[in-house]
Amino acid sequence: MEAPYSTPKSRPKPSAPPAKHAVLPDGEIIEEQIADDEIIMNSNDFRDSDEEIFDEDGQSSSSQLSDRYLKPMEVQNQKLTAKKNDERITQIMATLDPASFLQQSHMLIAGIDDNAVIDVNNILAEMSPQSGSLKTIIQNTANHWIRQVIPAEQLVSFSTSEKPKEPQKTLPSRFLNAPVRLLNNSLVFPGGQDPSIQLEVAVYFKLHVTNMLNHARSAARSARRK
Repeated sequence: MEAPYSTPKSRPKPSAPPAKHAVLPDGEIIEEQIADDEIIMNSNDFRDSDEEIFDEDGQSSSSQLSDRYLKPMEVQNQKLTAKKNDERITQIMATLDPASFLQQSHMLIAGIDDNAVIDVNNILAEMSPQSGSLKTIIQNTANHWIRQVIPAEQLVSFSTSEKPKEPQKTLPSRFLNAPVRLLNNSLVFPGGQDPSIQLEVAVYFKLHVTNMLNHARSAARSARRK
């Protein structure tokens, strides 16, 4: 049974980051990577040495992901539909050991109000072990993540659309890209790792977050009518 929304724990910005992190004068945080590249996170976005997982329209971008995610897939000039994505990830079985998040290089991103630093790995590592359909694992991961990083009362203020209806604001892409990257690195499949699934994980993770935000707005409207 899912736990109700709860206000995230306060995570004040540390005065002295861990040894592997450096804070620039403008507030950006640079983290050393285990890999050869480095990740730069600031208050507006989340980027790495590759392109964003989601493009300016808020959609998964096939052109941006072709080198990183789509080589094993015969997807050209097509977008994965929500229905096909849902059917595929429902059939795929997977396991997730939350401890594996702590074995990856830590990602730090600015909090929702830009006044705190969030350790993405630590938050995801608080989940319970997962085993079952990939769809359920993605849902549980997204639920846990959003409930920890966005206060319940602020959910109505955000949208995954790049052109949201006022008074909503666009959810910063770092809140999608960071957990998706770590999740893709931690998922284990019975037949071995399947890079072709990574895009579908990104697509469904965003879709589920979109549904969560829509549900929050719907619940708020219903409460006002009572």
